[in-house]
Amino acid sequence: IPSEIGFEGTQILERDFIYGIAEMIGVCGPEKNIDGYISGGGTDGNYHGLWLASNMLWQERKTSRFRQKGIVVLHSFLFHYSLEKAFWQLLVDVNEPPEMRRGIINRLPTNEQGELTPEILKERITQYYQKGYRQFAVFLTAGTINLGSIDQIEDINTVLERLKRELGIAATIHVDAAFGGFVIPFVEPNCHFAFQNSLVNSVSLDAHKTG
Repeated sequence: IPSEIGFEGTQILERDFIYGIAEMIGVCGPEKNIDGYISGGGTDGNYHGLWLASNMLWQERKTSRFRQKGIVVLHSFLFHYSLEKAFWQLLVDVNEPPEMRRGIINRLPTNEQGELTPEILKERITQYYQKGYRQFAVFLTAGTINLGSIDQIEDINTVLERLKRELGIAATIHVDAAFGGFVIPFVEPNCHFAFQNSLVNSVSLDAHKTG
């Protein structure tokens, strides 16, 4: 179903491109499982990732167990700065007191290779859980601009799945693959950074970098 009439040819080209990219990063049957669009760049991709994550988690806020606290956005200090800009535009009303805001954002350290690890993430989630938070939007990088490092996405997904079962939290993952998305499938084909992971709900790739 076209989103706008009069642009059918462009929409066909965009769908073909999105499906081709999805297959490149390991998606089987993208026509049934994938949606997407061509944006203005990686910054727009991260904005959309936060918008999607917050809307998914906000639906769960309607249940009683999630009513007291907002969404915790977690990322490494090497994540692209566009996320913090998006957070302050999408999730924060500056006129509200901090305790009433819809979300908080927290920058995490990495290991010596510049990777966000499941151990680091689990420790921080546990701290926020003890404070009453139950919703977590985790933003990971597949190829940091500074180091080319790849967060430990598969292991993080496994730990988040376990925390969901054990603690009853809600969690979703966005992967910023702007720098590495067009390289990793060819040089590290066993690195499953995208939708092979159950909690990865959005990925951004940047064709005007290494594409």
